[in-house]
Amino acid sequence: MSGVTPSVGEDARDILPLLYGMDLAEPATIRFANVNDAHVFHVHLFRDGDENYVLCIPADDEKARTTELQQVANEVRLLNAQQQRLVQELEEARSELETKRADAQRASMVKSRFIASISHEFRTPLTSVIGYTELLLNESGQNSDVLAHAKAISRSARHLLSMVDNILDQARIEEGNIAIRIAPLNVRQVTDDITTMLAPLAAEKFIGFGAFVDAKVPRVISTDEVRLRQILVNLVGNAIKFTDAGEVNLEITWAQDKLIVVISDTGPGIPEDQQLLIFDAFHRVNDLDGKRGTGLGLNITARLVELLGGSIELESQPGVGSRFELVLKAPESQAAVAADNIYGERKVMGKSRKHAQRILIAEDDPDLTELLGLFLTRGGYELMMAEDGEQAVKTALKEQPDLVLMDVNMPQMDGLSAARELRKKGFSQPILALTASLSVNDRDQAFTWGCDGYLVKPISMAELLSSVERHLHERG
Repeated sequence: MSGVTPSVGEDARDILPLLYGMDLAEPATIRFANVNDAHVFHVHLFRDGDENYVLCIPADDEKARTTELQQVANEVRLLNAQQQRLVQELEEARSELETKRADAQRASMVKSRFIASISHEFRTPLTSVIGYTELLLNESGQNSDVLAHAKAISRSARHLLSMVDNILDQARIEEGNIAIRIAPLNVRQVTDDITTMLAPLAAEKFIGFGAFVDAKVPRVISTDEVRLRQILVNLVGNAIKFTDAGEVNLEITWAQDKLIVVISDTGPGIPEDQQLLIFDAFHRVNDLDGKRGTGLGLNITARLVELLGGSIELESQPGVGSRFELVLKAPESQAAVAADNIYGERKVMGKSRKHAQRILIAEDDPDLTELLGLFLTRGGYELMMAEDGEQAVKTALKEQPDLVLMDVNMPQMDGLSAARELRKKGFSQPILALTASLSVNDRDQAFTWGCDGYLVKPISMAELLSSVERHLHERG
């Protein structure tokens, strides 16, 4: 069997130990012994008295099964090894992903802080520029050149403000940081505010501007007021900007819990091949008449409309004009809304009186402090000042002013922390937050921490005096 051939006349049993290398004094078994490379046997060696016996049992089938099982076992071991490697790789990938996620969160926080800082740094000085320009325009006896220059400054400042807001909003949208706050609002009041804001721009160009709200529109609906205003200002402002003759119209109707808004103009129109691209970021329609911009306004508008659960469609014909139609989810609301609830301010019930005598201005920017003082002085109010949150708390508790105008971003102690501290110590008079932030979360936090109103820079004298008088009247 093993290729060892005994000599003639030699007892084969004598060479068995040589064949198998074992002591035949004890029974033994050789499993899967090959015979002539053709068959496999189990060879059993045992002694019976003086005789040695060799028993060969065919094992071809068992060998095949054993080989197959061994192959399966080898494959299982290989798969286990591969699985362990995959688990290790997954753990490494998970760890790397966690690191990248943490880095992304830190980057997002840095970006958010940067956006908030940029918003503050732009809006605060622009408030002074626009505000002082407003004072010049309201001065009697100004010559025509001064008025023309003041109007040019105002237009440029508001254009810069619009560009900054668009860039910041685009950044917020890209990082998914645009929050939607659905609340009751008065549609007619919003429309009146838009008209008051934009009608002078149309008048400067000697074009008509009309706003119509259908009688079927409920007095109060539910949607995000800040974003609705932003959408309307973008679309109506664009229409006025690009219309040099004729008119711009804003029409609002309502049906089946949806607000339908149509803005039409007699401007240059938009070529058909541009209409599909008009809502893309940074796209401008061949720089119409050399009018410049960021190319973000319509893209932001479309994204906001989408966030509000609506749609926007464009119809336009070159040389005739354009028509934008918005359809927004806006169910009727039974909640009560103050008629002039401009910034979503909290209504405070109280007795009525003409106005308060003393107002504390907490603001760290000296130019803005002086401007706010001029606005309020013209409204007939007496003033006191604080340069940071800590000073505002001390002054308010000591002097008990009738209203506090609190800038949110101040050194030592920020305005919202100061408002919360005042409420903890029993101060009950109105507190109006003045901020450069358009964030819904910041606005909600202001109300949560004790503010009664939320005013966004830049703010006009009329808006400031209206808000101050309203809160003093309501608190009484």
